[in-house]
Amino acid sequence: NSQKLLSDYLGISKWHMVAGGSLGGMQALQWAISYPNKLKKAGIFATATKSSTQNIAMNEVGREAIRKDKNFMGGDYLNHNVKPKSGLKTARMLGHITYSSEDIMDQKFGRKFQDIKSKIEGTVDYEVENYLQYKGEKFSDTFDANSYILMTKAMDGYDASFSSNGSLEEVMKRIKAKLLVVGFDSDWLYPPKRSKEIQLAAMNVDVECSCVILKGEQGHDSFLFASDRYVAIIKGFLDSK
Repeated sequence: NSQKLLSDYLGISKWHMVAGGSLGGMQALQWAISYPNKLKKAGIFATATKSSTQNIAMNEVGREAIRKDKNFMGGDYLNHNVKPKSGLKTARMLGHITYSSEDIMDQKFGRKFQDIKSKIEGTVDYEVENYLQYKGEKFSDTFDANSYILMTKAMDGYDASFSSNGSLEEVMKRIKAKLLVVGFDSDWLYPPKRSKEIQLAAMNVDVECSCVILKGEQGHDSFLFASDRYVAIIKGFLDSK
């Protein structure tokens, strides 16, 4: 809704396409549902109509790590001039695992030992451990902990069918935009079957919807990597009538 307010403020009467991946994919789908006359097309990538129980469980582990950090201060850490870096680091390390795939982790690291001179932490033995330590440390330096909690809560709470008492097909009847749904075969956070659920519900109520499952070694993060086929599919959809 805040995006719609900004759109109105900018004087944009109708978007040619609203698109996003993961949480952004949920937002793109909701644009098509809530504002059917405000967009021609929606690109919905690596996402689902709602988070699974497992998604919620993994997000809660990350949030709990933040809340248990002594510097979290009940969320009021900025007024105490501290940051819950340790908790946010752990949350990001867990999150990064869920965004990747087993194959890409094996390809990048295997079971290789980390060089002693470049260890992030003294307890690190393997390259994959060092990588996660580095990613977590870097993320905790730049991202806000409360924002992380709110963002994951937004993903957990989203349910496209909520306004129709759980009927996805009923809510899909509101859509006038053409939909492009893209999933990735290595994404175990929002696996291909979740993309196909969107397509099936749309087609059952005569909403024009294309669904493509692409090969992507990067797991959930595959939607961030511009393969030739991925680019061609999006460009073709953008250029279509």
